[in-house]
Amino acid sequence: MANDDVQSFARRVVIRQVSSIQQATDEMEEDGIDVESHLSDPMLDELRAVAASDSDYVELMAAISTGFRTPRNQTALGVRQYWSVREELSVDDGLVLFGRRIVIPRPARRELIKKLHAAHQGIVRMKRRARQTVFWPGMSNDITLWVESCQACQERLPHQQKEPLMRDPLPTRVFEDVSADLFQLGSLHVLVYADRLSGWPIVHQWRHDPSAREVTQAVIENFVDLGVPVRLRSDNGPQFEAHSFQTKLSQWGVAWGSSTPHYPQSNGHAEAAVAAMKDLVTKISPHGDITSDEFARGMLEFRNTPRENGKSPAEMVFGHPLRSIFPAHRTAYATHWRSAMEGRDRQTAIDAEVKFRYDEHARPLAPLPLGTHVRVREPKTKLWDKVGVVVSIGRYRSYRIKFASGSVLWRNRRFLRPMVAVPETNEPPAVHDGDGAGDSTDVQHAAAGQTDGEQQDNFSGASLPLGAASSSGDTSADAGRQPVRRSERVRKKRVIFDV
Repeated sequence: MANDDVQSFARRVVIRQVSSIQQATDEMEEDGIDVESHLSDPMLDELRAVAASDSDYVELMAAISTGFRTPRNQTALGVRQYWSVREELSVDDGLVLFGRRIVIPRPARRELIKKLHAAHQGIVRMKRRARQTVFWPGMSNDITLWVESCQACQERLPHQQKEPLMRDPLPTRVFEDVSADLFQLGSLHVLVYADRLSGWPIVHQWRHDPSAREVTQAVIENFVDLGVPVRLRSDNGPQFEAHSFQTKLSQWGVAWGSSTPHYPQSNGHAEAAVAAMKDLVTKISPHGDITSDEFARGMLEFRNTPRENGKSPAEMVFGHPLRSIFPAHRTAYATHWRSAMEGRDRQTAIDAEVKFRYDEHARPLAPLPLGTHVRVREPKTKLWDKVGVVVSIGRYRSYRIKFASGSVLWRNRRFLRPMVAVPETNEPPAVHDGDGAGDSTDVQHAAAGQTDGEQQDNFSGASLPLGAASSSGDTSADAGRQPVRRSERVRKKRVIFDV
């Protein structure tokens, strides 16, 4: 017991001593007193050795020591790129400091970024960590290229943000524009056919997976009963993509619009109708029987229920409600075609409000031109592990992608990311001697007093990625290379006025 008390007392004494030493060190740092360690840091010693062997770094230290007396246009390029931050530079024991950050010599930058990327934290967090202790011109750009060339990081990127909502104008009359979709509930296969203006649903059922011929026959029956639409929208299911179905639509003069695979939002009306009918079948006929009286009564009440615009599907189609098992006075069945059309106007206003709210937290992604190499997000694994090329562009932000296996599939823009140019060795790009443009946030305050001409000349020697052309004679070798992606944001066009 006494031994435990002695050990506890000793620990408290050591902790107090360490705390007092740390407090004294902090006070000295606050007073501007440099605290030197009696131990040599092996990593700094290694940096000093690399710096001593780098001629550009030696010239930079000499320029700092002389106060940059040589005119800027007569200095070497390795010194000139630091000109805008020269007042922030100093030399300490064989290393150049930018404030309290170490300026890293060019030969050591690649290995340093490799260490910085050990946690695979992404571009933003890597930049934050690097800006704590190190600096070199173009550091932000080098970090960006390294992360975008990391296979593991690119495959596990998060889902892209939503884009602004795209809506087709509402049809001018009922059954002018319709949607169709199939769903399965147990052994029951159901086709839902719905009007895009009124929301009037029709269902067809099979006890087996219906063929294209059976689906075509059911759709034609709806054409006969309700009128031939101008357009029918569906997904890319095999029954709808079948040649017989497409031929029959052409014979009846109906245009077909398809949604993007794995993106049901592109055919939201059909998906909403399917969800409503599936919910109705599940609650009323859990065993999958839609021929029962219970389901028929439920379907009738569904068609009589007002929607968000205040009008029911029955009122939009017939101009008045339908008599059902729910009691109503005879005046409730009076026909009001004008109010039915007013329901369309209210629906237009509702759609506009929905779009406004949806777009508040959405932004568009940059369009992808033909020939762009892209990463494709796999819907099951949620990984960006598929690579393809854009070979065709469709409507509603859909792109046709060709994969290395030869297969060609449609995908929405939200599931595509343009690839960064990666060297043939499949290694991250070499770190280059930049010009400072990639780390502008660090030098903005130092360059604020310069003229536009000085700024432009200061960044004239733009940093080039690995393999990029450094002279006009090398451009032919890189003509077919995929350009490096800087950002997916759409840049505004430059406008030059001639005076």
